[in-house]
Amino acid sequence: MVYYNIFSHFFKSNITDKNVILEILGKPSSKEDELKLEELTKNNKKIVNYGFVKNEEALSKIERAHYMVVPSLWMENYPTTVLEAMMMETIVIASNRGGIPEMLDDNRGFLFDIMDDKSILKELQKVYSLNEVEYSNIVENGRKYIEDNNSFEKYSKKINLILNQ
Repeated sequence: MVYYNIFSHFFKSNITDKNVILEILGKPSSKEDELKLEELTKNNKKIVNYGFVKNEEALSKIERAHYMVVPSLWMENYPTTVLEAMMMETIVIASNRGGIPEMLDDNRGFLFDIMDDKSILKELQKVYSLNEVEYSNIVENGRKYIEDNNSFEKYSKKINLILNQ
């Protein structure tokens, strides 16, 4: 599990006295990762692993979250998870892979280098220290981007352009 030590360090050093909880959604990709996750959550009430959850439950948790980390290793073009979080006005902290940098450009979220442990810590600390105005500006920029670029009208125009070529 790539971020086992990072999350462990972040929770021990920065927010042990704060009302912050790390909620993990999704199934680990290997038995080794599953064991590390169990170890991480066993004696830490600030880290909760829900495992695989249905889409409705995931969306509900994303909507209530202050921010969401998307540590994607894949070169995804336009990840739905990022879109959903932005539409629900949840700040996205994501790896600088595929189409994610363009999605989070212009103060719509935060990027980190998936290959650099210190990079994600730096971004988590930035988000953790945002004031209400900064937070509101970022989530509004993200929501507006989604509305402007993913409406039915925009989508149908793009499809028509492609079909007419």
